[in-house]
This record gives sequence, structure tokens and C-alpha cells, in this order.
Amino acid sequence: MRGTYTGAPPADLRAVMLSAPAINGIVPGVIGGFASGLLGYVLNGIVANDPAVAPIVDAATNPAGKQMMAELATTCIAEAVIRTMLRPVTWYTAGARTPAEIIDSSPELAAIVDQQRIGRRTPAAPVLIAGGTNDDVLTYPQVRQLAVDWCARGASVQFEPTVWLPPLFPSTAIGHLLEFLPATVAAHDWLTQRLAGTPAPTNCASLP
Repeated sequence: MRGTYTGAPPADLRAVMLSAPAINGIVPGVIGGFASGLLGYVLNGIVANDPAVAPIVDAATNPAGKQMMAELATTCIAEAVIRTMLRPVTWYTAGARTPAEIIDSSPELAAIVDQQRIGRRTPAAPVLIAGGTNDDVLTYPQVRQLAVDWCARGASVQFEPTVWLPPLFPSTAIGHLLEFLPATVAAHDWLTQRLAGTPAPTNCASLP
């Protein structure tokens, strides 16, 4: 392994579900964002990984939520956006509870989400992490925290935040999508250097 690039990683699902505008909505509980369907991917993944919690997820979702999970099990992200956009996540939950409330009400779900937290193992090779300061899907603080966590474990990390992009139409995922192309170009160059044997840069010292 020469190096790894990760762009806007969902390092902390709890933080993403709690703070992402594109998931929680333009007007939380009233008008949803463009990425509320990501809840379906998360719930389907949890159940697939640990079928024992299926009854808990079933109890936490209403009929619309169960239908959404079934549809998204075979749906790509573009179609998921079309199917779920502008619907608040509480549209899909029993008792109109938020994802954070559902997770916190179940020790089993909380433990599973906690197990998914990235940053508790040391990468085997240098890592480049990109994250946008105004990313409205995979929020910046939890991306930066991943860099901090890996640096604390002695990993070689280069953290590259996208700070030039202002908040544009929050909750529409534009803040997430527009950072993709420049970050990918930078990642291509970084990976090319790793394959050529050039020592990896690191800015861990600048991350408190």
C-alpha cells in the first residue's frame, strides 16, 4: 500500500445525521434537503450488517420509511435523490423522531453506529483527506476530526480543506458536489507522487 485518498468521508455517522443540512432539511421537520434518502442507505446498511437489530429499525420507521428503505435497497444515489428530495427525514420515522433521537433511544443502534466510527485504527500508509468547510452532506467538523484522530495515532496525514467555496443553496448538496472535481484532481496528483516513491507530505503539526 503506497497511499490512500479519502474525500469527504462519513467518519462519524452520528455527527453526519445530526448536523448535515442536506439530510436534516431546508426547514428541519418541514422541508427536507436533497439528501434525506441517505437515511435509507444507513438503515439498510445497519440491518444488513447486524440483522438482529431489524426489529428496532422496523419499530423506528413508519410505513413510508419502510417503503423508502425497500426502494433504496436497489437504487443508485441519483434516483434516491429524486425519490426523496425535499421530504424531511421525519417523514419516514415513527413519531416523527430525528435520526439522532432514534439512535440515542436504542443502546443497540448506538453501539452499531459507534462501531462504524472511522479513526480508531492507524492507517498502514500515508493518507490524503479532503473536506469542504461548507459541505452540506458530509460535514466538515467530522472530516477534520478524522484527520486529527489519525494524526494522534502517528499516521502520516495530509488534510486539505476546501475553503474557497462559500455556502451555496444549503441543503441541496451543492456544497458537497462542487468540491468533488478539484479535490479529485489534487488526489490524482498526490497518488501519482506516492506511486513514484516521493515522500508523502503531512500537515499533522498544524492540526491541534
